[in-house]
Amino acid sequence: MADRAEDAILSRGIQSMLGNLCLFQIMELLPRKPVTATGPSLVRIDAEQCGTAPVELSLQNGKCVIGSSRGKSRKIRSQTPLAAIICRPGNGADDYSWFLIPRWCLLTVNGVRPLGLAALDAGAILACGHWRWLVTSQWAPSPRPVPEALAKRECPVCGGELGLAPIVRCQCGRYYHLENPRDRDNPALLNCYLSGPCGLCGAEPSLESKLFPEPDEKLLSPFT
Repeated sequence: MADRAEDAILSRGIQSMLGNLCLFQIMELLPRKPVTATGPSLVRIDAEQCGTAPVELSLQNGKCVIGSSRGKSRKIRSQTPLAAIICRPGNGADDYSWFLIPRWCLLTVNGVRPLGLAALDAGAILACGHWRWLVTSQWAPSPRPVPEALAKRECPVCGGELGLAPIVRCQCGRYYHLENPRDRDNPALLNCYLSGPCGLCGAEPSLESKLFPEPDEKLLSPFT
């Protein structure tokens, strides 16, 4: 019965994220003792890291850290096993679905204690004791070659095929030409991404890396 439930979670359509998952430490929940961490921490897991085995996470000195697979290294006294993270390719060229295997009975996802396996959606809140983390992804506007599956799709700005130039994926999932961001004013280049706000999500074009979704300021109050 448990195996069937896990298969259903793995196969159901959930909100896919980029090729990385980030856990961003946010405000503590009713802390009963001084905070040991000096500020918000970010743990990033790339899809490639989950290729052969789950990525193990531990709690160390009030922060979430990536640890070795269980049983492969000597136990570190100051670390408490927290969870294991796995991912599966999604429907899109850059989409991945992420899942959590709890390692600590106090761990919750959006206030609910998961069973053997839980799907992780962007914006979910993980909590353990009085520590909490926001599930997010790190987005960077880096031009990349066009996958064959996208080559014939039209650019929403110029209307030409995406295969005509390198592309970038907006944080909302829409693709644009981005031939050379260092020469953004050259009219001979297809830098459609830089032409104006995204027609789907309204985000202004940016060449800076950022988290998506971005943590709300209210979630950061103990660290600001």
